[in-house]
Amino acid sequence: MSRMAKALKLESPAPWKVFIVEDHPVFREGLAQTLNAEPDLSVCGKACSAEQALEAIPRFKPDVVLVDLTLPGKSGLQMIKEIRNTDRNIKLLVVSMHDESLYANRVLRAGGDGYVMKQEDPEEIVRAIRDVLNGYLYVSEEVVRGIGSGGVPTAGTARMKRIGLPSSPMGNWKSSNCSGAATPTRKLPGNCHWTPGG
Repeated sequence: MSRMAKALKLESPAPWKVFIVEDHPVFREGLAQTLNAEPDLSVCGKACSAEQALEAIPRFKPDVVLVDLTLPGKSGLQMIKEIRNTDRNIKLLVVSMHDESLYANRVLRAGGDGYVMKQEDPEEIVRAIRDVLNGYLYVSEEVVRGIGSGGVPTAGTARMKRIGLPSSPMGNWKSSNCSGAATPTRKLPGNCHWTPGG
């Protein structure tokens, strides 16, 4: 290895640590393999139940936790609430087969940072992970309209920039932009701020 290559390797930032909570082994291992192939992501731990995850997460100290909603025993939603009560910095992204139009708002109110469907392409799941790691709330535009943003383009995925993390679970959010796989990035209205109610 050349001196330049060694220097570049030393200067490369450590990858983000990802913890997966998923009870289906095929999906869990496939997702782990996909994420470990990304240069900026590394799976530091896996669990098949909320109880296992709650015990392991303090030891592994991940940057982001990927949570399935339907788990044996305690639900993923309850797990998110418990984690958020003790850690306001860790990122929590739901990866679920359940319709996000029914569950995403509940996840956000519980303290989650985003919701992506398992049916999405692996590239979209990776994009969602990177978005929440960079301080964005990741949900579809349909969910944004349900929250009450208004004026959102019809195609693509919404990304809202978080402005701090106040005491309320959802807090204040600022719309940043939305991007879709087949459409260029577009800006959301600059005055699109809101604080969802209970």
